[in-house]
Amino acid sequence: MKQQLIFVDKDYASLTAYLQSVPAKRALLVHGSSMLHLEVGQYLLHLPENLGIDVIEFTDFEPNPDIQSAIAGAVLCKTQGCDLILACGGGSAIDVAKCIRLFYEVDTSKPDFLQNLKPGTLPFVVIPTTAGTGSDSTHFAVVYQDGRKLSVAEPDNIPQAVVLDAATLVNLPLRQKRATYLDAMCHAIESYWSVHATAESRVYAREALRLLCAARLSYLQGNADVTVNMSMLMAAHYAGKAINISKTTAAHAMCYKLTSLFGVPHGQAAALCLSHLWPYMQNRLSAADAPTQQQLQENFAGIAAAMDCESVQEAIATFQQILKECKMDKLNRTDEETDDVIAALAGSVNVQRLQNHLLHLEAADFTCLYRAILKG
Repeated sequence: MKQQLIFVDKDYASLTAYLQSVPAKRALLVHGSSMLHLEVGQYLLHLPENLGIDVIEFTDFEPNPDIQSAIAGAVLCKTQGCDLILACGGGSAIDVAKCIRLFYEVDTSKPDFLQNLKPGTLPFVVIPTTAGTGSDSTHFAVVYQDGRKLSVAEPDNIPQAVVLDAATLVNLPLRQKRATYLDAMCHAIESYWSVHATAESRVYAREALRLLCAARLSYLQGNADVTVNMSMLMAAHYAGKAINISKTTAAHAMCYKLTSLFGVPHGQAAALCLSHLWPYMQNRLSAADAPTQQQLQENFAGIAAAMDCESVQEAIATFQQILKECKMDKLNRTDEETDDVIAALAGSVNVQRLQNHLLHLEAADFTCLYRAILKG
């Protein structure tokens, strides 16, 4: 399925034309509270009088949404007779909408419904309001079940249309801009060196890195204009397209417990892991077999070139400097707490994502890495 990009123009003419082509009579609109303060949000809420499309709002979900929220949304979608799904928000809103679209097709009252998912049939349009998660261009969604992270995947569940509106980033809090920027950067870098990377995914990853590095100073300092904001939306979109093919690797495998233990944003947690993991990998290339060494050296060089750096060492230093520029809160732990925390962190590493990582890592490696991360 070819995904359509819709760039918001004057009077939303392109989006209006697309919605009229669907066609639809009733839309389930999945959104968070921030949508209410956006011009595109008002456009969506006024679809009944302007385009004759009824709007049923669904807002009953939290960040890091629970699967029960998606089930409730699917039930609402069915009972209200919706024939279109719209999602306007960050990664959580879009992920909930993805699950709703899949759950709509099955009987969610059956205990094994997750094992019997079918391709979604409802038209699906998303408007991302952050630049980082890449959820608008991937076929998987993250929800939580009984407190455990669950990835819900279906190859055909990529949104059919993505609406990019630079205005959605104007009033995004700077802390959130920085965290999502870091997430997009990690997506692009991890995708590039993933064992499942392809020529196509690396094209997307390189373009994401190019755009991210070009936007770095103005975006991270809160001085972005319309052009920079659109570049950031495209960077996140390309990084999402890259991981949609390759998946993420060890940095993302390591980061989830950091978020749950310390409450740090996901993007910051991933970047903290990557800022230590990348030089750790570079320093241990000699321990790998010859084909792995060669592949990683080529991957690292490709990433450095995309970041406009003359060497891998410069690229690593640049990434670490970007993390410093984001001025995110540090992880402060006393020495007495550190050993127990490291044990919990090392035991939480996502084994599935490790399968995408080219360099073999063991428990002792994670203990060493987490110790360095906690020292700051």
